[in-house]
Amino acid sequence: MGENKESNKKSELMTKLDELLGNVGEKYGPYMIEELYNRMEKTVQEFNSELDNLFEKSFDNTQKINNAVNNAISSGQVPDISGIKNNINQNVPNFISNKNEKKDSKLESNKKNKEKKKKRSFFSKKKK
Repeated sequence: MGENKESNKKSELMTKLDELLGNVGEKYGPYMIEELYNRMEKTVQEFNSELDNLFEKSFDNTQKINNAVNNAISSGQVPDISGIKNNINQNVPNFISNKNEKKDSKLESNKKNKEKKKKRSFFSKKKK
């Protein structure tokens, strides 16, 4: 079932891409299409590289945390993972950190809007 969804998403993406490239080809010709393909290829490579680095660092940090916890359990002490947690926040790629910042700002604005709304009692009338 997961393969069908993935297949549908890929075909949908390819259809949209073909439509966009058709418009570009009609307007600007084959040189612009080639440049567009090169830029898309570079973007995908950068994205894959960032994800590979993210996963590699994530697994490394998880291994470090597991080792610290195992050592603490065997010695009976509290694990010290403060240095590891600071390292985790530094390894977040830009496309994720930017999205998190936008999400945080939306949450703050929603909180402010809720605070501004004045509560009325059940029997109070709305002013016209």
